[in-house]
Amino acid sequence: MAKVSKRSGYSYRITDLEYPAVSVSSPLNALGAKISGGKAFAFGRSVNAGINNLKNYYRSVAKSCTGTKWVLGGYSQGALVVAQAVDIFSASKVIYVGLFGDPWTNLPEGKGLLPKACYGRNLSSYRVYVPSCRTHSGSLGAKDPYARDSLLGKYGLWCNKNDYICGSSRRLSDNSGHTKYAQKNEFAWMANMVEKRLPKRSGSTLKSLNFAQEEEIDDITEAHFTSESYDIGLEGTALVDASPSFSLGHEIVEYQ
Repeated sequence: MAKVSKRSGYSYRITDLEYPAVSVSSPLNALGAKISGGKAFAFGRSVNAGINNLKNYYRSVAKSCTGTKWVLGGYSQGALVVAQAVDIFSASKVIYVGLFGDPWTNLPEGKGLLPKACYGRNLSSYRVYVPSCRTHSGSLGAKDPYARDSLLGKYGLWCNKNDYICGSSRRLSDNSGHTKYAQKNEFAWMANMVEKRLPKRSGSTLKSLNFAQEEEIDDITEAHFTSESYDIGLEGTALVDASPSFSLGHEIVEYQ
């Protein structure tokens, strides 16, 4: 965020949202979350507390600093909090929303025996990095609509392979990918998505919630496809999309 702020002319502040998060490592909490879709019992009460805290913080800042623009990030349960609280944010004040390992993932292109995502077709606009083409819904269901119309183009979803929580795996024991977001340059990736959407001007404050790092991120260039697996038959065709590739601090000018 430091490099993005410097290049764009924005000052910035990072805020970690505090609320009484409930772990699903407890079988009772996990069961309550599963049968209620994350909306009730201890888990649901925890999510609601986070939503209320974020809404109150937004209202407070909106009164005291009207020029503030927002970058919001949520991981796992935090994704549920951000995705619901952002509904009260003015769309013009939101720069970007990044959701990682979201239990309410909704990717219609991953449904069916022959998912369109496996052919690179009909991909959701918020699909940033979902390498498993058959991913379609999270472990607690699918938020529908996933993002309100005014925020489309400002929304991004990351769902690693082997992440039961966001639905790339259907086995609870296959969840190793859920803890690897910090290891795969997703923070730098999100910073790149933010920078591309920032108006180039000075005198404004950029508020960043949750998914941000204080230290500066070195220049990083990585190549990615929207999916890493494609299921196509003999003489079939697929659309291969490398738009999730990114170069922090630079512009990609050519694909080969």
